[in-house]
Amino acid sequence: MLQSVLVARDRWLRPGGLMMPSRAHIHAAPVSLHAFRRSTIDFWDDVHGFNLTALKPRAWDAAMASPLVRAHGLSPHTSWSPGATLYARSYFPITRCRRGQLDLLFT
Repeated sequence: MLQSVLVARDRWLRPGGLMMPSRAHIHAAPVSLHAFRRSTIDFWDDVHGFNLTALKPRAWDAAMASPLVRAHGLSPHTSWSPGATLYARSYFPITRCRRGQLDLLFT
C-alpha cells in the first residue's frame, strides 16, 4: 500500500507540493492466520471432489508474492506478540523516501 502512495506522489504531486500525511509509522507483528491458509492453500486438497494438492506449492508462492496487509478482522488470539516498529526512527518520511528504499526495509 505504501508503494502505491509513493507512485501517486511521484506522478501527480507538483514540486514543493504538500502531502498529508507526510510521515507514517510502520508496524508489524507475527500472526497466525489459519482461516487465510484454509481458504488459499488448503483449499486445493478438495476442489469439488478433485484432489489438486499438486497446485498447493504454486498457490503458496502466489499468496506470499506480496505482503499480506490486514488491519481488520484480526483478533487478539491471532497475534503472537504485541508487534514492533519496523522503521527505527520515530516516523517514516513519505515525502522524501524512494521506492528502492522500501525494498531494503521489507526484505
